[in-house]
Parts: sequence; structure tokens; C-alpha cells
Amino acid sequence: MTWIRFAWLTLTVAAVGLAVAVAGWPMYQITNCEVGALTPAVPTAQACNELMRDYFGTPLFFVLVVPVVVCTAPALYPLPRISWMAVGALVLAVVVGLVSVSSESPSPLAALCATIPLAAVAIVLAIVHHIVASHSSRMQLRTPR
Repeated sequence: MTWIRFAWLTLTVAAVGLAVAVAGWPMYQITNCEVGALTPAVPTAQACNELMRDYFGTPLFFVLVVPVVVCTAPALYPLPRISWMAVGALVLAVVVGLVSVSSESPSPLAALCATIPLAAVAIVLAIVHHIVASHSSRMQLRTPR
């Protein structure tokens, strides 16, 4: 199933691009500071406009590498169950990101809410992969030997 490997590798490249873009987001993308709701964690307008990669540093890298690794797994092991596990992990990442965005203090985990498009595409890939794999296995059963 070369096509599914290629599709997941393409999604992996998209995850890398998304990670680079998210690292360059200003802090007001994940906090309420742009509406004047400054907190002890983001006490000034300057901190509100600071880039996420500068604010969080290395922990943000470890958070943003998670979707990249998750999208790589089905490319390395193109099995429908691995695709579904990747979908589950990406949906969980979205939930963790959304919960983190709603918390009072900013967390690098909030960057995971940017994985919504990755999760949506992964769901489609897993469904197509499942359908094609089940169709292929049925065709193999019907083929006389």
C-alpha cells in the first residue's frame, strides 16, 4: 500500500509545517491577553505579543513534535489499526490543546489545538485505508488458487 504511506508522509510534512507556523504564533493566540485580560503569567502587552517559541522555549518543541511522530507511525507501518491509533492520538491531542487553551495560565500544550486540521485529514485517511484494506482482503478470499 504505497499510496497510504505517501498520504501519511504528506500529512507528516504538513505537521512539520504546522509546527513551525505555530511556534511563530504570538501568545495572544492561546490567551485572553489581547482583550486586556492580562495575568501573572502574561503580565504585559509585550509578553502578549511575544512568540510562543520565545515564551515557552524547549517544552514547546516537545509538544509540537508529538503530531509529527504520530503522523509518521502509519507511514512506517501502513496497517489500518495503526492509522486508527494515529487518529485517536491526534483527536486526544486536540482535546488536550482545547482544555489547555481554556486554562488560566498559558501552557505549551495549548499549541496542540492547532492539530485540528491534521486530525480531520487523518480521519479521512483512516476511513479510506480501512475501506481499501477490507476490500483487498475480500478480493483475495474470492480469488481461486
